[in-house]
Amino acid sequence: MNITGGQAIVEFLKRNDITEVFGMAGHGNLAFLDSLIDSHINFYSVPHEQIAVHAADAYFRIKNKISVVTTTVGPGSTNTVTALADALLDSSAVLLICGGVPSFFTGKDALQELGIHNDDEQYQIFKPVTKRIWKVNDISLLLNSLKRALHFAIHGNPGPVMVHVPLDYFSKKFNFNFKNVTVDYKIENNCSPSDIEKIISLINKAKKPAILAGNGVILSNASKSLTKLSNKINIPVITTMSGQGSIDETSLNYYGFTGVVGTPSANQILKDTDVLVVIGSKMPEMDCNSWSKDYFLNESTEIIHVDIDPYQFSKIINSRLQIQSNAKYLLDNLYSKHDEINFNIDKKWLKKINIIKNEWNIHLSKSKDSYELPITVERLLSDVNQCIDDNTIIVSGVGLRHAIGQFILFKNPRMNITVITTTNCVQKPPGKLVKKSLTISSPPKPLKAAVNMAAPIKIINTIEVVKLVSIITFLRTLFVFVYAISISALG
Repeated sequence: MNITGGQAIVEFLKRNDITEVFGMAGHGNLAFLDSLIDSHINFYSVPHEQIAVHAADAYFRIKNKISVVTTTVGPGSTNTVTALADALLDSSAVLLICGGVPSFFTGKDALQELGIHNDDEQYQIFKPVTKRIWKVNDISLLLNSLKRALHFAIHGNPGPVMVHVPLDYFSKKFNFNFKNVTVDYKIENNCSPSDIEKIISLINKAKKPAILAGNGVILSNASKSLTKLSNKINIPVITTMSGQGSIDETSLNYYGFTGVVGTPSANQILKDTDVLVVIGSKMPEMDCNSWSKDYFLNESTEIIHVDIDPYQFSKIINSRLQIQSNAKYLLDNLYSKHDEINFNIDKKWLKKINIIKNEWNIHLSKSKDSYELPITVERLLSDVNQCIDDNTIIVSGVGLRHAIGQFILFKNPRMNITVITTTNCVQKPPGKLVKKSLTISSPPKPLKAAVNMAAPIKIINTIEVVKLVSIITFLRTLFVFVYAISISALG
């Protein structure tokens, strides 16, 4: 097919059922954007490239489907770095296509070329914030690079990838071969029947068993599987912050989320448990109380670690059993053997953690019912909770996410959208910008946007912040202008 590189990318996206592109226009990607005209693909223009990545990140978290971000060369691409770090550490797949300097100008200090150490090094910036980067050195390699990038993004532990394309390749014609360019998602499992038997054997010996569910449960669409299993065998379930929604949180077996801002009952379980089944979690610092001996696991705890990424095994805590598996595959296999799971739980311990759970709920209810003025965040979230249904998406910045985790129970996955690992305060939903990605659902889901600064003292409207900054900037400029005139007059 003799077409331009931009048209080839559009055809590649079409064959891989990718329908959404976020980004900004610039001279480095104009030829690609021209190719989107009259295509099946929706293009969403944003005022800043970081917002484009946040939008694509949110789209993946809700739809479990990858989208594309496109930028121009230079600052257009570097503006994405912070948002890519969010997506990487929170396991969110994004395909970033950045324009680069013309291939025939490489090494000649072309406009916006980064070439101090080596020629055209723009793509090197993205190594720490993506799963993998590709620089297309010849137009014949364009489709191959895109296919490999897409495969990397969605397989294993999902994350962002970056493809650097010299801007002339978008408009250059080439006879592209589209044979075998589609990427099929395959569930990766190294979980055997004997692994299931080992898990059951360890759980059956436990007196204080528990499951710690992370974001991997949500990514593998295993929330219903976990809820069904926990209700069948009556095992306590706690989650990480990113794992909220991995179980129906109205379930009697749910005891909250762990960590320094988590619930007392979840942290008590984390400290007391003798067999902990960790599913889809890296066991990071914030969720594990900095791995302190006083607040995280006892020395005799047997850990069963299940993750799609074997790199996470014994990275921080040595585990008794390590299983590389898709979470849903493992949970469904455990459920099929539920009649073999017969642990004798310590009833005194179960009573203790239920008392802690109930006492904490009573404590929270005092804040929920408060008529204190000015209105508290706790009361506000309690009122919000009364206005939403089970399919409402909640989006928050980092300062408010802890309170949301305490005051709003999520019955379904992908309803709680917030940055977890990098704690980036900018990933708030200022109105329409990120909402574009959140409302691309079928059917559309309601959105509640909780916009806040780093410390949740009060809710601040983003537009008001912009207006305030503009006024301050104007006053500063006016002062400098008047000061300059005064100096001139005195001179």
